[in-house]
Order: sequence, then structure tokens, then C-alpha cells
Amino acid sequence: GGKGKLYRDENLKRFERRKSNMGSDILTITVPDDYKHNTITTKSVYKTLSKNDRGKAVIKYIRDNNVTVILSYSDPPRPSILGRVSGENEMTIYVKKTKTSLETALTIVHETEHLKINKPNSKWQEQQCFIAERLFLLNKEYLTDSEIVDIMIKVENAYPGLPEEDDYGYG
Repeated sequence: GGKGKLYRDENLKRFERRKSNMGSDILTITVPDDYKHNTITTKSVYKTLSKNDRGKAVIKYIRDNNVTVILSYSDPPRPSILGRVSGENEMTIYVKKTKTSLETALTIVHETEHLKINKPNSKWQEQQCFIAERLFLLNKEYLTDSEIVDIMIKVENAYPGLPEEDDYGYG
């Protein structure tokens, strides 16, 4: 295995996964000096995702479904966006906004959940994506009721115009 496209920069240079040397073709993204980690590389993001089973499952999904992850240096369409599904089996992560390998990995987890659900966006779907992020971050099997309520409130505040559920009744 390992043929799946994992990362691509805006110039469409491909960064293929290599068994022993992931990310040796380094994408360096410069962020302001006041950030502790001032570069994001394919290797650092891959290593961050590989730290637990949830992240490894995201890598497997990306590989198995030939998903392209674009690490974009451009500004997002709206300032609040860290990443988005940008095509069939493609996501764009706005690294000027994510700033660290961890935040980039969390955004990949989030956008992968959108790809898995593959339905019109809704508050329910955003909740599922943020739950996936939190489960990855905390390396947990499930969240407490209060953690889920926190996510529901976050989604309600961040996406006021989004329907509660999608056209298929999810939510």
C-alpha cells in the first residue's frame, strides 16, 4: 500500500508517502515569529496524525479513498475558515490560519469527517466534525455529556445560518 496521495501544495507538486521518510520533501510554511512552532511540514503533520488510532484511521481513510489534502498558503474565502472540502475527495487546509502542525492535523480530522458523511452541511454534521476533532485531540473513545454540549453551543454560535439537519434527516 501507500500509493494514495496524502499532501499536495498549491503548485500541485505531489508529496507521496514514503515508508521510512515521510515528508522529506518539506513544505515549509512561514508564520509569525511569535508562534512557537514556525513551520508546518508534511512530516510533522503526518507524525501528529500518527500519534493515536483515531489519527491513523484518518490517514487510512485519506489513503484508501485517494483523498488529496492541499496545504494552501492563500487566505481562506472567509477569515473564520481553517479548512474546507474543496472538491470530490479533496480538501484545502489554510495553513496561514492553522499555524501549527497540531491545528493542521485537527483541521484534517474535521474535513475528513465531512468527506465521510458526504451530505449537505448542517449543524448536526459540524457537531460530528468537532466531536471527531476532540476525540482525536484527547485520544478518547467517547466524550462526556458536558463536552458534547460545549460542542453544540460552539456550533450554534459559529454557524447560525446552517440548517439543524441535512436534507436526509440527519441531525
